[in-house]
Amino acid sequence: MHYVHRPERVRKVAQTAGFTAVERVLDYLLELVGRICRKFEGINRFNTADAYCLTFADPVRAVAAAEELAQRWEQFDHREHLGCTIHVALHNGVLNLYRSYLLGHDVNIAAQVVECARKISSSDPVILVTGQVQKDLADTPWADRLQSVDVGSGDRGRLAGIDVFCLQKLSPASEA
Repeated sequence: MHYVHRPERVRKVAQTAGFTAVERVLDYLLELVGRICRKFEGINRFNTADAYCLTFADPVRAVAAAEELAQRWEQFDHREHLGCTIHVALHNGVLNLYRSYLLGHDVNIAAQVVECARKISSSDPVILVTGQVQKDLADTPWADRLQSVDVGSGDRGRLAGIDVFCLQKLSPASEA
């Protein structure tokens, strides 16, 4: 499961640049999510404005998708001078589907983890993964880039027993 939370400042864009700018931002995000889902064989389960719930067959595809989504969003953000970071949470769990409803404890975990991402002060995209995803990535190139995150006592109740890790951005030297 892959939960993308809205770029935080979309509301501020609406206030300063008007609704046309927000439409452009939301259209780009919708198109970008569609491209990412096609490329990594994901499914857009639902979206509410600028928050999306995507699912992938395995954690490797989910992390690859999250990283490319974050990179492409960051490029758009810089090009458009928006100042809107993107927050992504990855959790491996069970989804219950009934008609158009998506239910389950794991959906709530992903949503709560992405709320933790919003609390991390960063001008860069924030990608958080739960401990289950971290274990699933043990033998991948991402394993060394995952650093434990203290979700704080306020969030610990909702996330009791859930370890959270932040995917560190590749340095320009390691990308070359």
